[in-house]
Amino acid sequence: MRSNNLLENKELKNALDKRGRRILETVINRYVSAAEPVGSPYLARHRRLGLSPASIRNTLNTLETLGFLYQPHTSAGRIPTDKGYRFYVDSLMKPWSLSESEKEHIRSEVKIESRDIDEILVQTAHVLGLVSKQLGVTLTPRFQQGVFQRMELLPLAEKKILLVLTIKSGLVKTVVMEIHSSIGEEKLLETSRVLNERLNGLSIREIRENLRKRIRDLAFGDSKLVQLIIDSAHMFFDFSEAAHLYFGGTTNIVRQPEFRDHLKLQTLMNLLEEGKALGELLSRRGQEGVAITIGSEHARGDMHHYSLLTATYRVGKVGGTVGIIGPTRMRYAKLCAVVDYMAHLLSDMWSE
Repeated sequence: MRSNNLLENKELKNALDKRGRRILETVINRYVSAAEPVGSPYLARHRRLGLSPASIRNTLNTLETLGFLYQPHTSAGRIPTDKGYRFYVDSLMKPWSLSESEKEHIRSEVKIESRDIDEILVQTAHVLGLVSKQLGVTLTPRFQQGVFQRMELLPLAEKKILLVLTIKSGLVKTVVMEIHSSIGEEKLLETSRVLNERLNGLSIREIRENLRKRIRDLAFGDSKLVQLIIDSAHMFFDFSEAAHLYFGGTTNIVRQPEFRDHLKLQTLMNLLEEGKALGELLSRRGQEGVAITIGSEHARGDMHHYSLLTATYRVGKVGGTVGIIGPTRMRYAKLCAVVDYMAHLLSDMWSE
């Protein structure tokens, strides 16, 4: 969460009395569940508030002046603004704990036999969408941050060898190399042994940028093969294609009342089709815990109708992202708990 939001909300919290906070919280809770503007008659009937109609009207006017609520029509009730949701998330929202049965349901849905990262993340996005009734999203780890583990060079045919590259997060990449002439198994073993010694402990990004400096001499193994690996480092050590974005629950989110507006629905479909931009947005999530971006807080104008909740999971030392996208009208407390639990579940799964 942004520091300027925290500072502003601290000042606004001081400006809002207990009555104002209670009414704002009640309006938001009601609007999230009913998807209809909340009027003073409903608030007057609310037993927990115990306020007169005049006090409620005055407080609603104050909340509207502060920019927390707005009135779509003169005769309508109030609807929370992005600013109102932000204040709620930062200052009013109570921590939500998932029940053991909810956790077990999530675990049973995610648990699959395969250890394949992409297969698990496809299922994870589906489960997030299913549980949240929003759009579940998962992004594969940013393997460029991964640390080199080992390289193997295996003979395939007379002029072909298989390069097997493993990083410490568990990802394996294989490349078939066309070579100048047949190379004996001893030379392949010596080449891979020296390369493993010199590249040990480096990140994939460091190897791509500095491989030539790390291997100044070619007096080991097969010099032509070493030169080929140096010249092709940008390809052999490129894991950018591994950053895949997966969605789940599209049918859930389009059923939300907000998408009766066909323009909003089309905007969402365009976002999903433009997966690269959304993937870049998710990959920039750097803070610990669950990050929440609400409506107009997004830099992209086409995200202003949506909130994004994300958390980082770990595969070894590299991180990927899980999250939920939905209308700004969402159950923030519960969905934060879902996203946080899913991130921890995936991290634990890959630490076993």
